[in-house]
Amino acid sequence: MRRLLWAAFFALALPVHAQSPFTNSLHTALNSLTNSIDSLQQSVQTRSMTLRVLTYNINALPWDDETGKHERYAQIGVLLDKLRQEDKAPHIITIQEAFHPRSAELIEESNYPYFRLGAPANSDAPLNSGLIILSEFPIESASSIDYEICMGWDCWANKGVLHVRVRVPGLPVPIEIYNTHMNANSGNDPVEAGKIREQQIAQLHEFIGFTRPAGTPAFFAADFNFKPERPEYDVFAAYPGIANAAEFCMSGKCSGTDAPEGVWRKYVDHQFFLPGLTPAIRIVPIHVEQTFDELVGGKPLSDHLGLETHYRLSWQPASPNS
Repeated sequence: MRRLLWAAFFALALPVHAQSPFTNSLHTALNSLTNSIDSLQQSVQTRSMTLRVLTYNINALPWDDETGKHERYAQIGVLLDKLRQEDKAPHIITIQEAFHPRSAELIEESNYPYFRLGAPANSDAPLNSGLIILSEFPIESASSIDYEICMGWDCWANKGVLHVRVRVPGLPVPIEIYNTHMNANSGNDPVEAGKIREQQIAQLHEFIGFTRPAGTPAFFAADFNFKPERPEYDVFAAYPGIANAAEFCMSGKCSGTDAPEGVWRKYVDHQFFLPGLTPAIRIVPIHVEQTFDELVGGKPLSDHLGLETHYRLSWQPASPNS
């Protein structure tokens, strides 16, 4: 080995016109070795983690006292707390339709250390936004907007977007989380309701620009009230760089459900993501499933299932020790 290194030294020290075919081959071999070492160093230095995100419309309506359904909220919280104790719980949860005052019992029973609420009721809308975000990790900041346009029964709620910035231990930058609940078709003409959603999407896209520092990772987990066949789905998905996690999993590279296409195509609850660019943080969905299908007292916990996605986040640290 020592002889080879000395030979390489003298060969590289020769003038260009004196170099032989052997020297050229040695140059090529050394360059290849250098590239291999660089690739190995990058591979060794790559950091990664799994982030679990759940979106769940809990159907906590103001009149649930009359039906006894309000007892479900605490039960959902208890289930989440059990998962936390087993280290199987989602790290981030976005909740929709938390209109009933007792939906706060979900927050209390789940024991998540951090949470934020969406916009409260106002003079134009007697119900709050129904939005909650729970987090296992510290929430650095939060902001929200109200949708400027609505239709039908949805106008009773102060619907909009709730955004939080979360500091995930180990990640070089915070992540952005967005929760929303767009206008429903219920009692409305589907075409007209779709046009309302398109205007809400435009407002959401603008809000992303105000709240997301350029190039930081972002996740959108919500009840969008549209399926992929709807025109407004394409309007939302036109945001540069955005991708749907369940659609990605249709490639067969994810665990969880055996039918990710069904999760993507048949439901209005979706998870989208934007990778990090500065620094580069790669985001790859690795697991997608529908959750909270338990029956309590013979009844479902909600008229929606939860949609849980696990993401693999990977990045190169700024220095080997960071």
